[in-house]
Amino acid sequence: MTICIRKIFTVLTGMSISATASAQHHIPTDWSVVTEIPAGYMQSKQPGLAGGISGVHQQALIIAGGSNFPDSLPWQGGKKKYHDDVFVLDLNNQTVYPWMNTAGIKLPQALAYSACVSTPQGVISIGGENEKGLVSSAYLIGWDTANKKPFITSLPDFPYAVTNAAAAYASGNIYVAGGETASGVTKGFYVMHMDAATKGWQQLPDLPAATSHTLLLAPVENKKVQLFLVGGRRKASTGVSELYREVYAFDQDKNQWHQKRSLPYPISAGTGVAVGNDELFLFGGDKGETFHQVELLLSEITHEQDPRKKQELTDRKNNLQVHHPGFSHELLVYRIHSDKWKRAGMLDFTIPVTTTACIRDHKIFIPGGEIRAGIRTAQVIAGNLY
Repeated sequence: MTICIRKIFTVLTGMSISATASAQHHIPTDWSVVTEIPAGYMQSKQPGLAGGISGVHQQALIIAGGSNFPDSLPWQGGKKKYHDDVFVLDLNNQTVYPWMNTAGIKLPQALAYSACVSTPQGVISIGGENEKGLVSSAYLIGWDTANKKPFITSLPDFPYAVTNAAAAYASGNIYVAGGETASGVTKGFYVMHMDAATKGWQQLPDLPAATSHTLLLAPVENKKVQLFLVGGRRKASTGVSELYREVYAFDQDKNQWHQKRSLPYPISAGTGVAVGNDELFLFGGDKGETFHQVELLLSEITHEQDPRKKQELTDRKNNLQVHHPGFSHELLVYRIHSDKWKRAGMLDFTIPVTTTACIRDHKIFIPGGEIRAGIRTAQVIAGNLY
């Protein structure tokens, strides 16, 4: 398959790259589509994946599971399908990225929207969902360089079934924040020590607010662990969600949360990375304009008794989704030591949501995701850190 490689990043007018590309300040640029996720089992073409498990291990980008609508879109009656495929992209060359042979390797179950994070041991997946509902399973997925094949190891189950939570890795520990449970959005915050994984998950102080579709980022610190909870959302009993612009930092030494400078606007379902000990990058996300309109219409449809009016509302809702404008194109940068957010640039395409960005060798990868309501992408996007 021939992939069209195209440059897809523009810097805002007036921004000085040389001034910000120092040892401490970076701007990811030179973005391009480096490849596309292959077709899965029994597929002639990959329609794209949202909510996939993704991360890097041993010079390999691992992408597993995910969901899509392979037959027709949701407003056309399409049914969401969950997948168990495992794909591995070889990152050794840094110019040409071949897919490794993973035939016969599957997840223990179809899975999407788990909390996932890269670690030295492999990619960790916690929770998620499939056609049977929410799950509490946790897995370690890695690349065996000697045998050139993926391996999958079960970890202790999370304390409860959860989807759309966030995860981070710091100093040998896996942290999981928030998510959606059977009873609603949670404030839960947990840690598992990788060198004592058999002890399972330990509860930490609750998040400042119940949240899902959030980011949990861990910058590299020499002396302490500090985690940043960025944005997110909470669906109320009315069926309408509140989107957050709040940012909080968790200080492990003090075992407590502190509020930091808020985002320029509310955002959820975006992706991001921590770079060094002073920078957080937030790519895209959903600002909620169309999302809120759809939620309000869904609430009206649920309560409307007149069949004709119900159909009119359904048509309006479907029209909104068909003409969904996509998600944010913007890159935001947070400087930890100055506690300031900066609008750092615009990409000339919609940045996918419900995916996980990861870093390897000064390059950021954003694999798959959702680019409009119900529309997935198979593209793997990469940008350089200078």
